[in-house]
This record gives sequence, C-alpha cells and structure tokens, in this order.
Amino acid sequence: MKLVFVTDNGFSEKNGVYYYSAPNYTHVRHLKPYFSDFVFVARKDKYDSSSFKIGSNRDSDVHLFNKRNVFEMIKLLKEQIRGADFVICYGITGYFACQIGKKYGVPTIAYNGGDVYEFLKSRGTLRGQILAPIMRHLEEKKFGIADYAHYCDGFLVDRYPTQGKVLVASGVSIDIEEINLEKRIKKIRSPNTGRPVIGLIGHTKNNLKGIGTAIRAVAKMGGDVELQIVGRGEHAQYDVLAESLKVKDSIKFLGTLKAGDEIFNWLDNIDVYIQPSLVEGLPRATIEAMSRGCPVVASNAGGLPRLIDSEFRIEFGDYVSLAEKLTGLLSDEYLMEEQAIENFEKAKEFSSDIRIKKYDEFYSDVIKSLERKNRNLLY
Repeated sequence: MKLVFVTDNGFSEKNGVYYYSAPNYTHVRHLKPYFSDFVFVARKDKYDSSSFKIGSNRDSDVHLFNKRNVFEMIKLLKEQIRGADFVICYGITGYFACQIGKKYGVPTIAYNGGDVYEFLKSRGTLRGQILAPIMRHLEEKKFGIADYAHYCDGFLVDRYPTQGKVLVASGVSIDIEEINLEKRIKKIRSPNTGRPVIGLIGHTKNNLKGIGTAIRAVAKMGGDVELQIVGRGEHAQYDVLAESLKVKDSIKFLGTLKAGDEIFNWLDNIDVYIQPSLVEGLPRATIEAMSRGCPVVASNAGGLPRLIDSEFRIEFGDYVSLAEKLTGLLSDEYLMEEQAIENFEKAKEFSSDIRIKKYDEFYSDVIKSLERKNRNLLY
C-alpha cells in the first residue's frame, strides 16, 4: 500500500540528506505497520539538529517545495497523489492534497493535531487575526470532504466535523512501568536538600508555551525554586525578563534533550512539571511527565483539561494562580503524592497497547474498504 504523507512543516534537507521532526517521525512510525511505501510532500524548512534522518536523495521518496511557491506545491501534489492508494492530509498543504485526492479518486485521511484557529488567534499579530478564520474555514472544508478523519483529541471532532470514519487517538504512545511511580513516591517522601525544581518543555521561539508566565510565577514565589526549561530556540528575551524580575539565577535553559532516556531521566529529577501553554493539542510532554508520576500544573488550553484536574489548571498568563498552585503543591507532601498517583494512572490511558488497538481497528478498516472497492471494479 502506497501512502502519500502531506504536511506543512517539519521536513528539511542538509548535505543531500533528508530529515523530519520528532512529531513527523512518530506519526510515520505508527503508520508503518499498515503501509509499505511512503511518499513525503512538505514545505522545506530550516534544518534542525533535533530532527530524525530519513535518508539520502537517492533512497528517499521525499519532495520538498518552497513555501512561497504555490504552483510548485500543486504540481508536486498532483504528480505524487495520482496513482497512490491513500493520502494523509495535514495542515493547509493537506487541504490542497485532500482536494486533489478527491479529484483523482484517491481515498483521503484528514488529520488534525491541534486547533489552527486558536494558534493563529493567540499570536496576537494582525496577520494572525486575519488568517485565523480563513484557516479555520479551510480546515472545516478539508474534514468535510475527507473519506476518513484522524483527530489527536476529542475536542477537535466537534470543531471540525466529518462525514467519514473517525479515529480519535494522539500520537502519544508510552510504556508505563509501575517502578516509575514507586521511584516518584520515594522522591516525594525523601527530604529535599536543595531548592524544588519545576520543569517545562517547550520551544522558546514565542510565548505559546507560557515560558514568560512561568518566569513570572517563579518571581512571585520569591525565587525560592529552580525553573528548568527544555527545548530548542533562543532565550535572550526570557533572560532579560528574568533579570528584570531578579530571578535570573533561578531560571535554567537546558536546550534540547533526546527523546527517551534523556527526557525521562530529567523528568525523574524534577519535582513538579508545568504546561502553562496558550495553545495545545494533546501534549506528549505532559503525558510523559504524568507517566513518570510528576505532579502537574497546566493551563486550560486544548486537550489539557482532559488530562489535569481543574484544581491544578490556570488560565493562560495567570502567573499569580500558577505561583499559588505550585506553592500549595510543594508545601504538601500528601497532595504531591496524591497527584503523582492520579497522574500516573491517567497516563495509562495512553499506553502503547491502547494506542495500537485503536490504530489497528481504524486502519485495518480503511485498507479493507479500499480492497473491497478494488475488487468491485474488477467485476
């Protein structure tokens, strides 16, 4: 089965080698049991050292286009979708792919990993305000005509309804081990000889992950904690903010950590994880923190209310509430332990076994539908 994988971003090329981002890598890995051949069509992004290697120009079916060249994009999509078995459609490029797929009779799978309308509105720019309703309309049209739909979380189903068969499953797939909770309980009960450590994962390109809110919360707490931030990007603007609030010594930017052991080891050594984001889908970072038994304080963005109790959620930007909730947690060992257990149990809903079962049911039906259609064409 040949799948054309169409997306807006996360693909790059360097020295004749193609790369894709961690989210794209995860999506493809989850799809490989169902499709034998992959063709990638995406905008060409700037190379990022945290990306995963796809292969060289000689052995990879990758087609990247300049984001300003719409005609090149349409040409590539037509060439690659014609004759394919399926096309999976992410983002605005996916909207055009979905239209072309319908034209050529190729079954289409629309995908949504987060609300583009919320993302653009939240940027606070005139361009974002103008584009937000346009992009929402195109996303609605994409899901309206798609044969199948894959959403990362249930809240997106109502926002972008479809007539096709639906899969609601995030790309998060975690192996849950009871020993991780045991280690967390032991950590909570052990005397803390240093400052409590608060952790946050998020890129620093803009404030969508709430890094500014987190720094202000640390200042509100008197700088008696250490905030560690994992993620790529420059952080000069946050250094200035921390300096102005006199908490620069309490803020540590760790850069990028490798997925897997490096992230897990870091999570095991923090005391509380926070996700004070403005926009989210269903964040993998939060679920991974929960799987390590971390107490969590988060915003109400996207799918976070599905994960975190209302008692430990804040409105975006409310650093006062964030500081209060963190102080309450860190001063109450019983509450820390209670939240560790509750979050750990919640994370089990995202175990590999559950994710695989959902994917198997959906994609097996998708492929069987095509096989039935092809048999009917023979008679």
